[in-house]
Amino acid sequence: MVSSGVVEPTPLSMNRARLPRLELGIDTAGNIVGQATTQHVLGFRLSNGTYSSLRYPVSSSTTATAINDNKQIVGWAATSTAIIGFALTGGKYVQLTYPSSIWTEAYGIDNNGNVVGSYEDSSSKFHGFLRTK
Repeated sequence: MVSSGVVEPTPLSMNRARLPRLELGIDTAGNIVGQATTQHVLGFRLSNGTYSSLRYPVSSSTTATAINDNKQIVGWAATSTAIIGFALTGGKYVQLTYPSSIWTEAYGIDNNGNVVGSYEDSSSKFHGFLRTK
């Protein structure tokens, strides 16, 4: 749900036996992020036993790959035109796209907000990146 530019996670029912999911990141408090497959591929956050879905606006799929102790989440999403990295902080998504890249994915975030990931350039070469705050 989006309200005033802030995305509020939607409760997500996840039957462990029936819903394919992949846990990808955990913070020191035990909050977990990852991806789940329902009718779409959605990112999720598991906090205090409650699953919430994460979906980058106008994306066909979202994957949450990491969470830090400040509850900042990073990952990647597929839009109609590209695969983009994102950071989710305080309910607001920020697109992370490496300049001149074909696609960008964010894989990790430290407690200072520094993000690591990878991208593919226009020559089909793969690179890693560090985005410092």
